[in-house]
Amino acid sequence: MNKTLVVDIDDTLTFKHGKDYTIDSLPNPFMIKRINKLHQLGWKIVLFTARKMESSGHDAGKALARGGYNTFKWLEKHKVEFDAIHFGKPNGIIIDDKAIGYDMGKVLLYLDKLIEKGNV
Repeated sequence: MNKTLVVDIDDTLTFKHGKDYTIDSLPNPFMIKRINKLHQLGWKIVLFTARKMESSGHDAGKALARGGYNTFKWLEKHKVEFDAIHFGKPNGIIIDDKAIGYDMGKVLLYLDKLIEKGNV
């Protein structure tokens, strides 16, 4: 079994503070506790975030430059254990067979609904 867990940051490990995610954003202690425990048990924890992607024109380098410092400070402040962090997660609907609760049938139905709606 691949012991790598890829975890989003915003609305997973942290919650918005006002209109954005900042150094003062609230942590999700229930999630952080479990992520840290898995890390201590030998799991590789990879953080993957779309933070600042939209406002950076979907340029991962710019997103890192604009949001990296506060992101790392927030993770340090809340003692989140991880092995790697990747800025540049596309900001949109993600379909992945490794997702928890992944169900091909539900995904196909969802896509059919998007097709029916057209360009709405």
